[in-house]
Amino acid sequence: MYRIGDFYVNIVSKHNHIVKRAEKYKIECEVVADFQIIPDRYAQVDSSLYPDENIMEYCLLGDNFAEKVLEFDAVVIHASAIAVDDNAYLFSAVGGTGKSTHTGLWENMLLNSSVMYINDDKPLLRILDNNIMTYGTPFSGKTDKNSNMCVPLKAICFLVQDKKNWIRRLTEEDAITKFIAQTLKGISEELKIKLKKTVKEIVKQIPMYEMGCKPELEAAKISHEVMSGVRHLDVGDIYGK
Repeated sequence: MYRIGDFYVNIVSKHNHIVKRAEKYKIECEVVADFQIIPDRYAQVDSSLYPDENIMEYCLLGDNFAEKVLEFDAVVIHASAIAVDDNAYLFSAVGGTGKSTHTGLWENMLLNSSVMYINDDKPLLRILDNNIMTYGTPFSGKTDKNSNMCVPLKAICFLVQDKKNWIRRLTEEDAITKFIAQTLKGISEELKIKLKKTVKEIVKQIPMYEMGCKPELEAAKISHEVMSGVRHLDVGDIYGK
């Protein structure tokens, strides 16, 4: 039995990759599982990146987990999530944009010890008592950068590559669109409704930003200044350029 995102989860697997990745989430007690995950979804996975059944199963289990949590006012988002001073900051983007690079810049800027990786690829967001909490999961992509921890969500930033560094506060409508684009695809219409409801509530409570940036320390300074609240931006305001 595993405890992931304060859910009790039974994992059905044939291979050992998920067993190794999920070790820090394992619990030794008799409890009733909230749900079970099995590798039964079809996933569009690049066979050149994931050539063996071990890794494929890991990806499918991650998809099944992301699907199951939608029933519980929770959502898995494709993002790199870090904790700084007991607050969670998420950087989301399409693959190859540089979200992990950007969190790495925060780590360098804040002298390493101030930053903890919650999850470098698929953190879980959950609405609990009107608070938005960020959890680590064992589904962290190519690396094992994840922690079994829970931290309040402070802000989310959607990254795009640019020749200049800038950041802007998103409208709720734009934030919902960008958020949903970084969640699980191929779900039922019923789950799409639940997904949108959860995302709307998160966007309503949490400031959302879009940032164009280069892979340099100056970009991290700008995003940190805004997302941490040192510099306030109203919806539509742009800082940088």
